[in-house]
Amino acid sequence: MFLLGSYRGRARGFSPSDAAMQEIERIFDIWNASLSTSPGPVLFSKVSIADCMYVPILTRFRTYGVPVEGDAAAWEARIWEQPSVAKWARLAEQSIAVPKYDALL
Repeated sequence: MFLLGSYRGRARGFSPSDAAMQEIERIFDIWNASLSTSPGPVLFSKVSIADCMYVPILTRFRTYGVPVEGDAAAWEARIWEQPSVAKWARLAEQSIAVPKYDALL
């Protein structure tokens, strides 16, 4: 199943399948394992491509209301505060809506 990612959009009434929950838990396990061994505050001591590659996942979690908790939640907040990610988010918020895609949520 493909899940549309949208920085602005929010899905209503989404409930992940068992298979999706297994993948979500696997991602949380990866994040928590990395954060537990990193001197922090990111996955591998300083912002790297590893952190950046998860921004689309964070966007999907936000879109579909998947809560990020614990150390991973603190890491998520730091990622959204990174200058390049924050700039991208501001641009996304200012972009025009495309109703046919928004309707998919």
